[in-house]
Amino acid sequence: MKTFKPSFLIVISYFLPQAIIAQSVSLTITNPQTTYEVGQSILFSISTKATNLSAITLVVLGNPYSVRVIPAPYVTTVTASVDLIGAHSFQASAVLDSGQVIFSNVAPVDVEPAAEPSSISILPLTLSFTFLGQQRTLQVLGKVSGRTAVLSTISPLSITSTDSSVAAVGLDKTITAFGGGKATIHAAYGSFTASIPVTVTSTITGDLDGNRVVDQDDLNLLMVYMNTASTIKSDGRDLNHDGRIDNKDALMLASSCAGGCVVPQVFDAIDINLDGVVNCVDLQTVSASLGFSRGSPSYDPHTDVDGNGVINILDLALVSRALPPGTSCPQP
Repeated sequence: MKTFKPSFLIVISYFLPQAIIAQSVSLTITNPQTTYEVGQSILFSISTKATNLSAITLVVLGNPYSVRVIPAPYVTTVTASVDLIGAHSFQASAVLDSGQVIFSNVAPVDVEPAAEPSSISILPLTLSFTFLGQQRTLQVLGKVSGRTAVLSTISPLSITSTDSSVAAVGLDKTITAFGGGKATIHAAYGSFTASIPVTVTSTITGDLDGNRVVDQDDLNLLMVYMNTASTIKSDGRDLNHDGRIDNKDALMLASSCAGGCVVPQVFDAIDINLDGVVNCVDLQTVSASLGFSRGSPSYDPHTDVDGNGVINILDLALVSRALPPGTSCPQP
């Protein structure tokens, strides 16, 4: 079994779904409370029965620059700074001497401003959607203690739409395109408000880039969402309306392309052993080939899912995304 370096561990934490890493939680992270104000100290205590590790890594999920290495006895404090305003998830991880990667549970932390911001604004200044079902998130900024802070995920902030049939706001404050037209998104925090215009420019089936033509560019864009669930019933990417964006939709889109389209080979490459299903066996096969490159005696082109000549974490991610929902695989 390969020995993972800490830097590689960090990459795994951010780019691979949990299905391809150890499923049993071997670390336990605790913090005495979940809500803090700016300036307070957040105490984390991590316990483990593992004895063959030298240090534990603590990260804010989604922020690759937040890495903190914690030596024994695995207790640390993090200051609730203006930069941490909002809802975050902390997770601990470690690499054992055997090379096994172990993870903790996820600890939620919500940091609120100590005082009401002096103003708020929204980025981007406008929102433009090119297909139904497309989703975007807003960044709501506020002046807090003379500094600009991101307020997007804090609980006192409200975000609303003037026309939910065009653009609707979800419980997680994500904006989803529901129909062609225009609307306005309003953000409010205390006595302050900000607004931006929203446009949904295209409702043509298969036209994902909004240029009123279904072509190779649209098929290439569909690749980005391959093997994911549709967001609404009329999702512009889910051409057969089965609730999932997959190679069936890609083939349907290709058949209606202006000038003809070519379905990328990557769709067929995900089923590594060509048994008709994508499952843990395919994932484990790619994992066993990590690090090999074209020209190496051990290089297997079937495990090079994206065909770039190197079998790496991106190939694992492609296979992992193609696993049926709810699949749990043992650690490679």
